[in-house]
Amino acid sequence: MIGAIIQLGNCFDLTDEHNTKNVGAAYDLVKASFDAAGKPLPLNRGTDADLKGRFLDCLVINYYLKQVAAVQYQTVRCAFREGQPIYDGSMIYQQTHVQVAVVDGACVLGVFRPT
Repeated sequence: MIGAIIQLGNCFDLTDEHNTKNVGAAYDLVKASFDAAGKPLPLNRGTDADLKGRFLDCLVINYYLKQVAAVQYQTVRCAFREGQPIYDGSMIYQQTHVQVAVVDGACVLGVFRPT
């Protein structure tokens, strides 16, 4: 196991509704490009309903960051709902977590091995 100290810097935060709207619009551009080339879009895949192999999501987010975004982002943050509800009727799920992707290595201030 390894830990890291990350300064988010200019973060593309996918818990922000404005940003998710922009990525949704970027999907339309990506889909049109793949359709024009006669190629199928990659799919999010997995062994269960959580589809943890997020190949389509990764493609669309990277497209947005490289081709559409007016600013350069240093990190990307997104929350993922996964697992089963913690009790009947709950909207809290057992494996929900936040992931941070570092685009600019300068945002990694240090790494360590937790004890």
